[in-house]
Amino acid sequence: MVHLEEDFWQVYRDRGLTVLGVDLLEEPSQVASWIELKGLTYPIVIDPDAQVYLRFSNGPFPHNVLIGRDGTLRYSQYGFDPEGLLDLTLELLDEDLAPVQESSWSSVKLLF
Repeated sequence: MVHLEEDFWQVYRDRGLTVLGVDLLEEPSQVASWIELKGLTYPIVIDPDAQVYLRFSNGPFPHNVLIGRDGTLRYSQYGFDPEGLLDLTLELLDEDLAPVQESSWSSVKLLF
């Protein structure tokens, strides 16, 4: 998750990228301590019963998804392929389907 913070969120958030972490089945206090320890600043949803996770996956984790500015699921992969994720992230950021403010965290929240 630190990789997502440093190489994605911090670099591309001003271009409209929203990074959202989903933490499964852990106590909120544990998650908060871990977020502070790692210095994460992107939003993280606490998902104690995996209901958010199950909207996008029913397999192992980590699981990464990219949702385009138009709201469609554009990428879904188990594990972590930083090069593939970066390539598609850049491709999606180059699409001009919606203003940045409309594809921000407030829009992502509507998925839940």
